Amino acid sequence: MSLEELASIELPAADDCILWLWTTHRFMRHAFELLDAWGFEEKVILTWAKSHMGLGRWLRSQSEFCIMAVKGKPVVRLTNQTTVIHGERREHSRKPDEFYKLVETLCLGRRLDYFSREKRPGWEQFGDEPEKFQNGVS
Repeated sequence: MSLEELASIELPAADDCILWLWTTHRFMRHAFELLDAWGFEEKVILTWAKSHMGLGRWLRSQSEFCIMAVKGKPVVRLTNQTTVIHGERREHSRKPDEFYKLVETLCLGRRLDYFSREKRPGWEQFGDEPEKFQNGVS
């Protein structure tokens, strides 16, 4: 999807909610523009330190980012969650299980995985490939 198409998405967001927006180095600037378009305020950037390095033009990438943004005044259950998660790099665009565990321990209420590719207990799904990573394989 183009950035314009992404910005026009009407997210099914509650008045008080948290949005986790995944991005890479290359699209970081655009990610903040999307948050503005959707009416969210960024709070912190989560860094996924991957187990193996990937490609890169200036430096070989071994990280990916997820911006935590809020609308309203959502409640969180902060215990020992940090801004870094470590996890295996798997199939293209597949996020680490450690991310989902962090969200489940931090965020109260309903959970929606938009552009979902993997069924998870306790999560609602929306996307064209809801079972792409079913049973751990693509």
